[in-house]
Amino acid sequence: MQKLIFLLFIGILSCNSQKKEQKNNVQPEQNKSEIVVKISGKEIVSELDKLEFFNLTDESELETVKQEFAESKDKWNFFSSTMR
Repeated sequence: MQKLIFLLFIGILSCNSQKKEQKNNVQPEQNKSEIVVKISGKEIVSELDKLEFFNLTDESELETVKQEFAESKDKWNFFSSTMR
């Protein structure tokens, strides 16, 4: 009976030590710095155009909408445009 209790005690201690090692391994990953590349509004509009995002936009308003998308992304860092 004492051997069983001893083995259970050793098993619990080993599981607990592995848990602490896992926590210690996570911390260095949080310290890594990420390089963020900002994409300009024109680049985003050109990619949206490739994906046919502007297909339903009226041809007479197409260039205005694209220009407003690019300007709002560059100036405010989000997309907006005039709505009718």
